[in-house]
Amino acid sequence: MVADVVLQHLVGAKIQLALPGVELNYRGFSVADGPSGSQGDFLVKDTVVHVTTAPSEALIRKCVRNLESNLRPLIITTESGLVGAKFIAGIQEAARRIEVLEVGQFIATTVFRSNGFDLTKSQAYLRQLIDTYNGIIERCESDHSLRIELD
Repeated sequence: MVADVVLQHLVGAKIQLALPGVELNYRGFSVADGPSGSQGDFLVKDTVVHVTTAPSEALIRKCVRNLESNLRPLIITTESGLVGAKFIAGIQEAARRIEVLEVGQFIATTVFRSNGFDLTKSQAYLRQLIDTYNGIIERCESDHSLRIELD
């Protein structure tokens, strides 16, 4: 569960830094999508971002509902979750319509693109990413031990 919390808020921090003009609806990890009326973890224009370490059949069904609502589902997950999400989406015949990205690649592409492959600038960006993540933890979570501390 801790990994899911960190993953969700780290992805939110990355989106916030990449798209500073976009308003994201942050909520604590324990707030489920269903009762809150949310279509996923983040809605960015016409894309619904789902963040999880363990994609499930229920998540893929939710992605199909996103598609039916003219929204584009994007699943961001771990390397092992990537295989599972693609497999389940394939069974439900939605694999070509649901984007699935591995979280490390999702974050790394922004680091490289934003900083022109400059190590010094990349380190500054990563510090900004962690600071943004920590701010989200402070606002949304009661367990502040989820903060990431850099030396």
